[in-house]
Amino acid sequence: MVILSGGGRASILLICNDLTLGRALGRACVAAGIAPPAWVVTSGVPGRPIMSFDVTVAIPEPGTASAAQLAGLAAGGPVIVVGERLPRAGDALEWVAPGPGWDVRVVDRLIDRLGLTPALLPSYENRLRVLGRELDRRGYPAVSIVETPEGFDVRPEAPEDAHLDGFGFNDPDFGRLAREAMMARGEEPWERPTGRLAPSGHERTLRALGWDLDARGASRVRIVPLAQSLVVSGLQAASPYDAPEPFRELFRAEHLRDLERRTAQGRREPDGWLARLKLKLGVDV
Repeated sequence: MVILSGGGRASILLICNDLTLGRALGRACVAAGIAPPAWVVTSGVPGRPIMSFDVTVAIPEPGTASAAQLAGLAAGGPVIVVGERLPRAGDALEWVAPGPGWDVRVVDRLIDRLGLTPALLPSYENRLRVLGRELDRRGYPAVSIVETPEGFDVRPEAPEDAHLDGFGFNDPDFGRLAREAMMARGEEPWERPTGRLAPSGHERTLRALGWDLDARGASRVRIVPLAQSLVVSGLQAASPYDAPEPFRELFRAEHLRDLERRTAQGRREPDGWLARLKLKLGVDV
């Protein structure tokens, strides 16, 4: 038995022997803004809880786990099983059918089980959206944004903006500001500052960049404006269980507009945030 950590405090336990499936679920959790599961890599399913977690996700290999073994896990709390429902499984287990999009469906169940609100999850999309709204409110033009252990450090970049102060956007403030934004949506009394690199204002542009960063599995992000583009750099990983590698990409104005259109596509779908998560992960909506 091997236990893998995706970083951060996990409230989810994953039991799975398939490395591809385990990485896929970890990536989907990160893209949604959920701390990735602690992952127990084991060929069998123990018939009792292993450790104390809020939710357990089991992905047994076909034919390797009985209904009784899976039900035994439920003694420690809710259990979501990815697989075909077994006879006489009872009601203690929640089942998700395998196939395309199974990881998104599991994340949807996790959010429900953990009592979370999608718009308040600390994904890059959500955090940068709220930060962008704050920049619009303050009337800041071009800024650099550097991720820190506490959140984001924001600095005006243009010489004519030297009179503006930089500020820290700390993660503990995100929940409060996100709730305020949700309550005041569409009623902002300020004009959105626009420019070549933020044609619709900072909120929409940074939200779109955050969507891309979630899809990359990014961390330690830095966003720096140039005359004709934004330079976005940091680390990215195929899953939270893989070693990250550096990345650096230029986003020109046309790229940012295209990214905004792609993120808006998910908002027009009936299942809203879930459609956006599917798009992030490349799952057909």
